[in-house]
Amino acid sequence: MKQIIYLTLGLITLLSINACKKDDKGKSSLALNTWRIDVDNSSMKSSVVYTQISGTFSTQGYQLLDMKGDDNLGLDRCWLRIYFNTIGPPPSGTYTVTSYNNLARVQNAVAINSTTNSNTNIDVIHWAEENQTIQVIFANGTLEVKFDNINMFREGNFANSHAKLSVNLRK
Repeated sequence: MKQIIYLTLGLITLLSINACKKDDKGKSSLALNTWRIDVDNSSMKSSVVYTQISGTFSTQGYQLLDMKGDDNLGLDRCWLRIYFNTIGPPPSGTYTVTSYNNLARVQNAVAINSTTNSNTNIDVIHWAEENQTIQVIFANGTLEVKFDNINMFREGNFANSHAKLSVNLRK
């Protein structure tokens, strides 16, 4: 009987320790239809998670996954736009990040930008740096885009010019 009790206590302890472990990045995984922007440099350090409040998948020009969200406190808004160079829904696969201007010339390409407005009338626009890759899954009428920590740079010449973007979207 004692062995069963000790075994049970040991198992409970082991499961409790495993449940408390954090991931390597110290960031929790994103809930569905959220994205996180991390800025960490000499002049600024911030991490904001945006929750989708609207989203569309349009066919005007390039295929565009356009998501509007706000942070959990509602202090600022963010528009995340993912442009695919496909006609019709983008097929599943790996897409290479390129600039919006080069989108038509690169096969299986995507351009990503994030525009944030924190109620200051100043929009902060970040574009994904080229030659990174993201995975896209399109099945049963559902588009899924999920990636972690792609490099972004801010439009213009600013001190906080670099950021990381993580995304977990389904439309």
